[in-house]
Amino acid sequence: MYGMLNMEENIKFYLIDDERPILLTLDKIIKKAFPNSDTVSYEDGIPAWQALQKETSTQIVIISDINMPVLSGIQLLKKVRTFEALKDTYFMVITSNNDAETNIKALQAGADDFLGKPFSVDQLIGKLRSAVRYIKQNRKMEIYQGEFEKIREEMDKDVQVMHDMVKSFQSLKLPEYAKSLDK
Repeated sequence: MYGMLNMEENIKFYLIDDERPILLTLDKIIKKAFPNSDTVSYEDGIPAWQALQKETSTQIVIISDINMPVLSGIQLLKKVRTFEALKDTYFMVITSNNDAETNIKALQAGADDFLGKPFSVDQLIGKLRSAVRYIKQNRKMEIYQGEFEKIREEMDKDVQVMHDMVKSFQSLKLPEYAKSLDK
């Protein structure tokens, strides 16, 4: 196999909410449900955005409150979706505003999932397990796509070698057609 299928890379959870108790609760739940994962917490979207722009992990779940004072969750979501390195990041929005319009607005902005406050631990863990499964599948597809490209490149080289061999063989056997073989 060409590439290493590194599925051991830890999922990194970015938790963004202006309510400290929510951040602490999310952190505690995630650390218990996903003990090998990393969590980072922010009470504002701006420092979270600054950290995300420097992120090197390809396996990230962002959980952000929609209603935050300086940079809202929707604004952060739009920034993430337009930033090439993060465009495939799994983004879940949470809010206490559980109306359909808010849900639709978040999904239209590119949210992968929506969670209303208050939420149950089981509901959160179920959604996060789906997010992790999604990220792992995307990572596998990226790795296999890279391997496919390498194999295709090798096959293209092999076809060219075969073409050159046939051309040489034909020019030896049929020298009168040597000039037309280049066509």
